[in-house]
Amino acid sequence: MKERTKVGLWVSLILGIYGLVGSFAVFIHHWKEMYDLKIDRLDETFVVEYIIPGLHDLSVIGSALMIVAAYLFAINYKYAWHLAIAGNILAIQGTAFPVVPTLSAGGFPDYIFLFIPNMVAFYLYIAYIRKLSGKAIAVATVVGMIYVLTLFNGIASASRTVLMGGIEGNTAMFVASQQINWIGVVGWYAFLLAILYQKKWAVPVGIFASSLTIMAGLPIALKSTIESGVFSMFLLAPLTAIIILVYILSPSGKRFFSGLAQNNQYEVPKEKSLNI
Repeated sequence: MKERTKVGLWVSLILGIYGLVGSFAVFIHHWKEMYDLKIDRLDETFVVEYIIPGLHDLSVIGSALMIVAAYLFAINYKYAWHLAIAGNILAIQGTAFPVVPTLSAGGFPDYIFLFIPNMVAFYLYIAYIRKLSGKAIAVATVVGMIYVLTLFNGIASASRTVLMGGIEGNTAMFVASQQINWIGVVGWYAFLLAILYQKKWAVPVGIFASSLTIMAGLPIALKSTIESGVFSMFLLAPLTAIIILVYILSPSGKRFFSGLAQNNQYEVPKEKSLNI
């Protein structure tokens, strides 16, 4: 199969520059506004003050990687697409959650102007620039959702810890879950890349990420559901992780993952030097 290298170059260059400049512009304009909207909640101001800047960094780093990928597309480097999609997925993570605090407070989420273009580019990368199979796109979509949701659980755990007063507030369960969820995010990132790169090593990484998300998510989800009497959003990540784990171990999943490497052949033009 032929890779649409020129399209990859322009998508990566335009989105990379847009994301790099836009990340700074949106953060500088919107950060204090987010904080003011949450001023009555100590836990939510903590998230805005300390976690949103870290997500801004991911958006910037991802955008910069896409700019590098544009150069690699220009010289027909065979791993240009790999770097582009890696940067794109980081940028998605950096712009997805920041939509939530403003939206939940009734404000307009400026980060939507970054998140939506990143999502459009994600599907351009996997369905047009490199035309992956429908099943690979479907699995990648579900894994991408849990990649974002697991970060939400980690942030929510940190938020609850602050809200309940730290160690004196009987927050051990949330503290125990917080970092494990974030490590799980790294696992989902690697698993998603393994699927998109069509590598057989996706399976052990997927089992690793699923195990962390289930263990870190279920206890706090059940605790929250029992205490509130309503379905907890904490449940979304671990329940989806269980589905992914079952699929990995199922006969259908085994066939899918064992066949990944067989479909990993893409034709790119011969690499050339670029004189600038």
